[in-house]
Amino acid sequence: TYVYRWTEVNGGCSDYDEVTVTFYEPTVADAGPATAEECDLDIALGGIQSIPGSTASWSVVAGNPADITFSSTTIFNPTATSTAYGTYTFRLTETNGNCSSTDDITVTFTEQPVADAGAGGNVCGKDAGNPFTFTGVSSTGTGTWTQQSGPGVSNFTDNTSATTTVTVDTYGTYVYRWTEVNGGCSDYDEVTVNFYEPTVADAGPATAEECDLNIQLLGVQSIPGSTASWSVIAGNPADITFSSTTIFNPTATSTAYGTYTFRLTETNGNCSSTDDITVTFTEQPVA
Repeated sequence: TYVYRWTEVNGGCSDYDEVTVTFYEPTVADAGPATAEECDLDIALGGIQSIPGSTASWSVVAGNPADITFSSTTIFNPTATSTAYGTYTFRLTETNGNCSSTDDITVTFTEQPVADAGAGGNVCGKDAGNPFTFTGVSSTGTGTWTQQSGPGVSNFTDNTSATTTVTVDTYGTYVYRWTEVNGGCSDYDEVTVNFYEPTVADAGPATAEECDLNIQLLGVQSIPGSTASWSVIAGNPADITFSSTTIFNPTATSTAYGTYTFRLTETNGNCSSTDDITVTFTEQPVA
């Protein structure tokens, strides 16, 4: 700010008058980056003040102004909140005295996907006859299934469908990821699926006769890691005692002579199969 005096002199007479002039520094408005994307409905604007003492004013120059509320229109870094997803252009006007300049930022408010891969599960088998069906739920944007881990290769019927099916070429445990992308916003969720090899239960020979009251059963394990379970399905179960019902080759002891059918159930994950052996306990003659 400058004060200037105009002085007039006529002989020994004089007079003066003064004026004040303010020279303002021009502003260089800076609304921050030219574009931004928000995965929600609000953004913290980052306008920068170029001249100490200058003032800020924000306005909407593209998009429906009625959708937008500024936490303050007179600060350089307000929060702008929208009531609708879409693209808007905000203008920062920086004023210093009678100097002003503007700068714009275009903001896209994008709906954030919330990925839901559904539930994992167990499959008895691994081919087209025994696929796993996903139970994912689409939210917004586009989704894609990918294999994150597992001992083999997966084959998706349609890896862009949340409820597609998948088969594998190798039994084992697999982790699958459902990723949803909407503009620059993304989210993912994962499920674990176990593909179990089917069992082929083998209780040994179909029939046997014992000249006493006990028999060494000879079940055969078909799948490493599978479990065994023995039961009596014909004859009085109360007559029979197994040395163990959870091994493949227990001893079965009877309290009475007669014919009994024993069932071996072999289980691997959610796969199970059965096989039977019919045993006749016959009293040994003593000649």
